[in-house]
Amino acid sequence: MLLLTDTQVQPCRVIRRNIFEEIVLPGLAYRDRLFFRVGQYSLELAAEARQQALAVFQEAKETFLVLVVRIEDQWTLWLEDPELQYCSAVQAKAKRVEQIDLVALTQRIRGCRGLLEIRDRRIGLKLNKRCFRADQLLDCLVEQYELPRKEAMRLGQRLINERHIYHLDHSKNLQDGKALYRFYEDEL
Repeated sequence: MLLLTDTQVQPCRVIRRNIFEEIVLPGLAYRDRLFFRVGQYSLELAAEARQQALAVFQEAKETFLVLVVRIEDQWTLWLEDPELQYCSAVQAKAKRVEQIDLVALTQRIRGCRGLLEIRDRRIGLKLNKRCFRADQLLDCLVEQYELPRKEAMRLGQRLINERHIYHLDHSKNLQDGKALYRFYEDEL
């Protein structure tokens, strides 16, 4: 276990793999080793932070380093993991789209005060109930998640692939523009 300051470590993003997925996490690099955060403590809880670090170190069977790092107004606890990999900014953005919880996303943009304009729309003689336009969905995703439009398209395609929304003409690909979509939850 080492007690360090933020000037002695290099913040970075890391990829941690588990059985089902890869997760992008905030990480630290220290002497060519990568660490992920396992705890945060206020400055007043320095003794508790050290005790927890010792417990984590012993739980790791003293084979991996544990860092206690003072970063601004808190103590952070970091555990070494030889399986971690550096994550570039490009990888982090791509992984971010994959990690967004689609159920929470649909509730946020669809709910009673949702961010999308869901309404009945007439095309020719046909009335399409409770639908929205693709360009409005993409604008919403760009604004709410601060994504480039290309990444918003990937997220919108995930909504289709994982059966949260569908194109009213049953196209399998997200089409930008005035194409109409509906949430499965709004199916009549």
